[in-house]
Amino acid sequence: MRWSGYDYDVLDFSLIIKSHRKILITKEKDNTMKYHVLLIESNGRWYIEFGDYDRDVVLEEKSDSYADEKGKVITTTDAQKDIDSAVAKLNSK
Repeated sequence: MRWSGYDYDVLDFSLIIKSHRKILITKEKDNTMKYHVLLIESNGRWYIEFGDYDRDVVLEEKSDSYADEKGKVITTTDAQKDIDSAVAKLNSK
């Protein structure tokens, strides 16, 4: 494969992409990534409404779809158990 005057085989190109992704994505020690979750409060409890790896996307969703509702954005890992635990902690207060 030729790209910008250099020869790459498929394996080399794959390694370049993987290296680039490691720079762009912040990973936690256990190989999970930061995940931002929009919570909306209803009847004194918090409920998950939306989530994304990009905080700006979550904030945009909040302003576009939930502007009139009480909401908050929390950040956890992308592991579902961590998200559920964070919401349960908020709801236990």
